[in-house]
Amino acid sequence: MAKVSYVGESEKGKEDRFALVECDENERKDVESMLDKIGYSYDGYGDGHDNSAFYYVKVDDKDDYQNFMELWNEQKKTLSMFKKAVTRYNGIMYAIGYEHNTIGDGWSEKTEGWNLRDMVAECDYVLSTYYEDGHCNADMRNSFDEEERKMWRSEVGKLQRFIAAYEPQVKDMICTTAHRSNYDNYFDSELTYTRT
Repeated sequence: MAKVSYVGESEKGKEDRFALVECDENERKDVESMLDKIGYSYDGYGDGHDNSAFYYVKVDDKDDYQNFMELWNEQKKTLSMFKKAVTRYNGIMYAIGYEHNTIGDGWSEKTEGWNLRDMVAECDYVLSTYYEDGHCNADMRNSFDEEERKMWRSEVGKLQRFIAAYEPQVKDMICTTAHRSNYDNYFDSELTYTRT
């Protein structure tokens, strides 16, 4: 991930204090997203050597730099957690045959910009289909074939574990699209969908 360093006063005076953020070109989008969320003003990136990019973030002094670093590290942790969640979520969607619900690959359909709450809501909706009479996912539950019943338990478990793992982090998030789920707050509606 990007390197951050403090650059203090220069000969020009106190206006030249900033945090220098250096990253690889392929990290540029993530770094800009993090900087936007942190809220400090920064100058656009300049091409560096060796396929790198630089950002100059205005800070008032060393204390302000420390504040920036706390916010930066928090955003870095959040981004890392999100990437791990996407990897896990995509793995589940592939395993259960819902490739069109994956994020950021060739099979994805309308999932650009999804956040963690969208993933939890979609897992909850898909989980509800495993209890929905007449749905092929629910048919596995009472199948005469032991392998299908095992598959049902496995897939339900994966979805439940994903929801349980990330539910605590999504309380203050809003879905970017509707999912027909108990976690769907896209319309901020009082309608809820329950499993029987």
